[in-house]
Amino acid sequence: MNKLFENSLQQLTHARGFSEITKKINIYGHTSLYSDAYRLSVIVSNLLSNAIKYRDETKPDQSLRVNATITPSHAVITIWDNGIGIHSDYLRNVFNMFYRATERSQGAGLGLYIVKEMVEKLGGTIIINSELGKETLISLTIPNNLLKS
Repeated sequence: MNKLFENSLQQLTHARGFSEITKKINIYGHTSLYSDAYRLSVIVSNLLSNAIKYRDETKPDQSLRVNATITPSHAVITIWDNGIGIHSDYLRNVFNMFYRATERSQGAGLGLYIVKEMVEKLGGTIIINSELGKETLISLTIPNNLLKS
């Protein structure tokens, strides 16, 4: 998991605003996570990219925190940022294809749709909570296929 987050952040070093955000990653548990490495990297890269892309430039302390707890049965990954947030009226649609919750978005509205599809392909779940102008918290639960190996 450490390597996964390190690689994802390394790929984002040239993203606008990367250096302005304080990043903290904590991995708990002593068990390895056995899952689809490619899908996990796409999920993590997309979520970290969004946290950087939608940071709140007006805040003096822009932060991104990742916590992952790995057990023999699953991994719980939370990604929190104090960026621009998402209006509560838009939260129910953020995982829909082509949906963009902010005018700041320059993408096609596929990022969170792809993330949700990949999480579900892994047998996991994703939940997003956000408050406009304050923060966003994304929580993933991914099965650990350790026992199937």
